[in-house]
Amino acid sequence: MVELLELYEEEDQAYRGLLEASTQLYQYLLQPFRDMRELAMLRRQQIKISMDNDYLGPRRIEALKKEDTDWQKKAQEAVLSIQEFTVKYFEITARAQKGTAVYVVTVAVKHRFTRVTRTLSGGNAASLLTCVWV
Repeated sequence: MVELLELYEEEDQAYRGLLEASTQLYQYLLQPFRDMRELAMLRRQQIKISMDNDYLGPRRIEALKKEDTDWQKKAQEAVLSIQEFTVKYFEITARAQKGTAVYVVTVAVKHRFTRVTRTLSGGNAASLLTCVWV
């Protein structure tokens, strides 16, 4: 039993290391897209201010509208990339969690709990919990 607890502790440390490394990688990969999104939104704001406050000719207004559209597309692409990375990150961490002993024990307890609840339907919660952990 002591060896099993030591094994769980080692596995927890390895899993924590994996999560920390994957989180750092996730943040590193997201940074360029966050920067692009911020830059695009800032530039779009500047364009709108320029169009509202400056006395511009029709050609300049059209050029600014086109530039605004381009920056809007860049911002949308950055947001989509951020969403893709986020989904991949959570898929990876969920997949990593499936291999841990904590996950295996949780699934085993869930199956055992389901089996006990079927046999003890109508019993009180205290006796139900006692049966689960026996």
